[in-house]
Amino acid sequence: MPTDENRHYHYKEENQKILITEHAYEPEFEAKSGALFCQSNGYLGVRGAAALPTLYGSRGTSVAGYYHRAFPGQPKELVSGPDIAGLRIRFRRRELSPDSPSLKGFERSFCPQDAQLTSSMVFEPGEKVRLLVEERRFASFADPHLFCQYIRIVCREGSGVPLFVSAVLDAGVTNGGVCHFSEVSGSVKDRRVMQLRAVPGTGAGEDPEQAQGLPAWMVTSRTFWSCPERQADQAQSVFALKGRSLRETREYCLEAGDELELVRFTRVETDGLTEPVCEDTGGGETGLMSEEKAGESLSPLRRYLEAFGQHEECLRRLRMQGEIRIAGASTEERTVLSLAQYHLLAMVPWGRSDCSVAAKALTGEGYKGHVFWDNELFIQPYLVLFYPEQAKATLRYRCDQLDDAVRKAAAFGYDGALFPWESAADGEEQTPPTAAINIHTGKANPVWSALKEHHISADVGYAVLQYFDFTGDAEFLMKYGLEILLEVSLFWASRAVWSGQNKRYEILDVIGPDEYTEHIDNNAYTNYMAHYVMNRTLQLLEESEAWGEAERILQKRHEDPHAALLKIRSVRDGLYLPGPESNGIIPQDDTFLSKKPLENIEYYREAPVRQVVLQDYSRDQVVDMQVLKQADLVMLFSLFPDLFDRETVRKNLAFYADRTVHDSSLSYCMHACAFAQTGDMDSAEAFFRRSLSIDLNENPFESADGIHAAAMGGMLISILFGFAGLHVRGQRLCASPHLPERWKRVECTPRFRGEAVPLTIVNEEETWQR
Repeated sequence: MPTDENRHYHYKEENQKILITEHAYEPEFEAKSGALFCQSNGYLGVRGAAALPTLYGSRGTSVAGYYHRAFPGQPKELVSGPDIAGLRIRFRRRELSPDSPSLKGFERSFCPQDAQLTSSMVFEPGEKVRLLVEERRFASFADPHLFCQYIRIVCREGSGVPLFVSAVLDAGVTNGGVCHFSEVSGSVKDRRVMQLRAVPGTGAGEDPEQAQGLPAWMVTSRTFWSCPERQADQAQSVFALKGRSLRETREYCLEAGDELELVRFTRVETDGLTEPVCEDTGGGETGLMSEEKAGESLSPLRRYLEAFGQHEECLRRLRMQGEIRIAGASTEERTVLSLAQYHLLAMVPWGRSDCSVAAKALTGEGYKGHVFWDNELFIQPYLVLFYPEQAKATLRYRCDQLDDAVRKAAAFGYDGALFPWESAADGEEQTPPTAAINIHTGKANPVWSALKEHHISADVGYAVLQYFDFTGDAEFLMKYGLEILLEVSLFWASRAVWSGQNKRYEILDVIGPDEYTEHIDNNAYTNYMAHYVMNRTLQLLEESEAWGEAERILQKRHEDPHAALLKIRSVRDGLYLPGPESNGIIPQDDTFLSKKPLENIEYYREAPVRQVVLQDYSRDQVVDMQVLKQADLVMLFSLFPDLFDRETVRKNLAFYADRTVHDSSLSYCMHACAFAQTGDMDSAEAFFRRSLSIDLNENPFESADGIHAAAMGGMLISILFGFAGLHVRGQRLCASPHLPERWKRVECTPRFRGEAVPLTIVNEEETWQR
């Protein structure tokens, strides 16, 4: 752990706000900071790279659900759209940049509570010339299409200092070198407003019918300028379209003490209007681009603060709804908690069911912006507790993909629904066929997840049931959820095979959450999750007497609905559920306990980068060892803390934790949750501390391609379901807390069965609530 003196990111609390600050520009951190400080509001994501040009990091804008396929045979990816935050400042022939030797001072701070990014840079580009460049920016939660930027340039030293200042829109941004736009055009309205239109490609790389339905990007930007009075008459804008960029430039000649200000309001639209998160924010954002509503006499700073005030109020109310307060938490804990809550709110496509949360949210290109099981098991629980309407909308995303999931199952020879391991805007499988290079053969390893990691269908079913348990939303269950549960249950009924030798149903040849163990039989997590979904589905039918409704739903796709229900019941009753062996250990799968342990596992566990084990061993060798990439059975324990007696759980937690290298960002949080549920606080706190540093750490390459969205959700899960012990028992919301001693209490207000339930959780044996 670095000391305060040599760490890159510093935390402090100022005026009741948390700030995460960089005191120096270090190029290798630029991509990471661009992801951590990304300005997002659920619709729009603008990476937090410096406004001035740099040689490092990545720039651009993402829009939730905007996917495109660049080449035949390639998966669709979340498009990196035009950079709307670019600024150029030229002194004589020198362009100011953080990478230049003229940079003499740098500070950048992000406040996760108001989502504002501020920066300050000092340049000495010439002899006896000293310039201060300050920036503030945010993506509005009051108007999802709006991005705001305020720039202040101060001449601290110099005489007759010539500056050319440009506000830039740049559609030359790519996804790792691939540009998704076949046509870019620019225009200027009334010599004031820049517009950039970018049209996605419709050639051989994209299905013409799908591409025709994909809207163009329309970026509209207005800049208001302020300068010393003596130059007001001379300062005129010059507009230029060069290549795929459009810029507005003004020329100034500054004296010491002179200040320039500009504020940019940029709107991004790709899908028509998106509803604001808050209903009563005043609606003044559109008028900010015109003189009629905002008033020509307003200074750039006043215009910016007006927009920021509306945004801040909307975000404040949204945060209060899902706020988790921990009395006694450390500064680091409060900082990471606040950052995680911001990113959870910023990654959720508010009010939309046509898309879901990407693995890296809207902060980077990692995993091509695809949606995984992460959403259902690591992000959805927070939404269910605090934002149930959005949880329902996110589940609708899976509902709308059900036909595709049924087709995928049929393609593999199964009944029911098999959801894609990686999905985009639709339900087609987007997992790439190959990945990392095999160190022995030199060839790319096949990716088996789409073919064998079938637990995602159980995960989706689990999410539907969790939503129903916490909300009691019978209307959603009958209209949407029951169909998912039936099709998922039917998939598992057909996926399981009867073993005449063992007289039971088994699930063979799968991959569980631990992706270092492939092609295994009877993965405990998968079997228990499949059984849970089938069992709960049948129980719901029995409790509600909805057998007729179930048969009506199944008739849409299955010839004999009654036989389908009987098949589900038969497999549920006969499915093999691994239990403790004579030594008390539950086998992760049929062969795991017979494999040899990985030697020197501590070396790989403590390596500064992930997946070092794959540099020393091939994938096939790793498969044949007792080494786990991430929580597997531990994941099961955290979801079902009462599945086994506490002593059995504790023994298995210790056994599997010793064999886990935590090469997945999802591992630490689930270990913290499971250990907290058993009351092993030393282990729980140790894993929790590790979970805090998944993104906000001192490794410049960690998170460079985007934040770990699910790990942030998982960290909140470890607090709410682990330390606080929230769970549903019958018709009640309960808490069985095991808080760290330094935490005096945890306060939050979850929604349960349509009511806000204020909770104050302390270390008592059990707390019962409505």
